Amino acid sequence: HLNDLSVAIVHYLALPRIIMAIIAGIGMAIAGCLLQQALQNDFASPATLGINVGAMTAVLVCGVVADVLLQWSIVVAFMGAALTAVVVYLLARSISPAPMNLILVGMAVSLGLGAVSAAMLMMFEGRLDGFYIWGAGNLAQTDTSISQRVFIIVGGLSMLSLVLAKKLD
Repeated sequence: HLNDLSVAIVHYLALPRIIMAIIAGIGMAIAGCLLQQALQNDFASPATLGINVGAMTAVLVCGVVADVLLQWSIVVAFMGAALTAVVVYLLARSISPAPMNLILVGMAVSLGLGAVSAAMLMMFEGRLDGFYIWGAGNLAQTDTSISQRVFIIVGGLSMLSLVLAKKLD
């Protein structure tokens, strides 16, 4: 019964977080694998290419400039990640076509955007309350409704990546 405190704690606190952690882990693993395969580089990942911090920076900028857009935080984060990926790619290709440049430029952009994000979190502490924890991977939830939506997105994109696997190789 949900009247029992320990059952309620598991049902409302632990289980939704565990489910979301598993779904997020699957999504991150597939994203990393796709990047490594597409770039033919074992060091490629969303973190080494600056994609993660690009998403975070975009959401922080929206939180400061146009917090009305935060209701679309997934779209904002995706656009920030995509823009960062394009910038890293163009900068790396302008230096030379060597594949290792992509990782080096990605790390430099990642460090730069990380510094910008940290500065924004300090300068606008009151306005960006809670974003530090969110950026670190906050899994706080009280039910599985968001997990279900994220599962559909991750599952759909995973199936799409299987269909496009030959083209991405």
